[in-house]
Amino acid sequence: MNKKRVIKSHYYCECDVCGKNFTAKYSNTRYCSNACKQKAYRIGYSEKKTRENTIELQLLTQKNKETELQNEKLRLELTIQQNEIRRNTQKLQLINEEKERVRQEEEQKLKRQKEFDEWGTKTNMRNDANTKIINSILDRLIK
Repeated sequence: MNKKRVIKSHYYCECDVCGKNFTAKYSNTRYCSNACKQKAYRIGYSEKKTRENTIELQLLTQKNKETELQNEKLRLELTIQQNEIRRNTQKLQLINEEKERVRQEEEQKLKRQKEFDEWGTKTNMRNDANTKIINSILDRLIK
């Protein structure tokens, strides 16, 4: 296709839309009729809109992919945080169980100590009573 418009009596061309051979006045004529010219315009406009829509769709698809990646990243971060919370909760539970075990052991020690002290006091009382009896017997014998 020539860009310059040259006037000559006859040019033999092929229509860009329907493919028919026709005789044209100008060297840069592309269509055999106004109907093909209009159809080419509509197709071109449609193709232009299609290209624009395709580009817009590609941009939206890219944004969607970026959003999905960002959401996936946030999901992973949330999962990591949940796992950390779970581990910390388990650690806290173990610590509390250990504290309870130590508290119970302390209670047991105090209870045993109290029992031992009570036993020791009773034993001392018995020993004191026995000592008094023995001393009184010895005193009688000596006198």
